[in-house]
Amino acid sequence: MVSERKNINSVVKSLKILECFSREVKELKLTEISKMLEMPKSTTSNLIYTLLDMGYIEQNNENGKFSLGAKLFILGKVFEHHLNMVEIAKPYMETLRNKFNESVHLSISYNNAGICIEKIEGFNAIGMNSQVGKTLPLHCTASGKLILSGMSEEKLETTLKNIDLFKRTEATITDVDIIRREINLIKEKGYSIAVEEGEIGLTSIAAPIYNYKGELIACLSIAGPSARIDGNVRDEIVQELLKISKEVSAKLGYM
Repeated sequence: MVSERKNINSVVKSLKILECFSREVKELKLTEISKMLEMPKSTTSNLIYTLLDMGYIEQNNENGKFSLGAKLFILGKVFEHHLNMVEIAKPYMETLRNKFNESVHLSISYNNAGICIEKIEGFNAIGMNSQVGKTLPLHCTASGKLILSGMSEEKLETTLKNIDLFKRTEATITDVDIIRREINLIKEKGYSIAVEEGEIGLTSIAAPIYNYKGELIACLSIAGPSARIDGNVRDEIVQELLKISKEVSAKLGYM
């Protein structure tokens, strides 16, 4: 059963404050924002100074007016980086799809899960539970397990405590100690495989994409029917994925 979603009023109001600014409107007084949003001055003040403390709003000491803060610029650059990564990776993803006729995914870490940011559908694709913008569990997908392997020990322990290790199939690993051993094996091999761990009849293989700092920032994966991704085909996919992921990483500045 899907839980009913409910908007948090204070969050909505805070975001509306940010939306008051534009290319034309760079600075605003507190009273102007209050009037624009038809909010009490006290409420507007509390929200603005919270945003100020967090770096999303800045205040001009000379005239007391407010403007968008540097934190938004940083988040914008992160978003821009992800868009650039998609542009760089997409031709390589098409090459992989054309060679193996299977669906190819580009995924990143997101809020104790993974999220697919690009997908190239296979020519002979079967119905699978994946689409752009959809989150994927970390413990039972090739990309998810690879994301776990790129975490620091401290972050990994925190993440394993907070994620729901639900059992999707008989092959799903739900024991934390076994997951840790699996992660260590992934670190040694440099890639990840999930055989029917997330979906019955589906095998996925993932390889890491690194940035210029050597940090794992994304996963390139191929997914398809287990009957097709087996034996020599699986080995060939692994080698090609590792080759392509290194090329994409190099484009992103990884040496």
